Amino acid sequence: MLCLILNLLPILFGYVSMYVKTSLVWTVIWSIFFMFSDNVKTLIPKDKRRVRAVDWVLAAIGVMIPSIVCVFIYILAMMA
Repeated sequence: MLCLILNLLPILFGYVSMYVKTSLVWTVIWSIFFMFSDNVKTLIPKDKRRVRAVDWVLAAIGVMIPSIVCVFIYILAMMA
């Protein structure tokens, strides 16, 4: 999910390139694979999958830092 959010950030700020589109396609493909894969279900059973507070903090940092950088770059570009 974090990969999808990070790949959507450039689109939200109006930057669409072939790289961004390709990255989104691969993110969707891998997400579908992980959701429906029997191998993943066998290797990582549902009772072992837990989201800890540290995971949420890292996810928030992973979204906030690129967002702040994008906004900062956008503001600098508007000032120039």
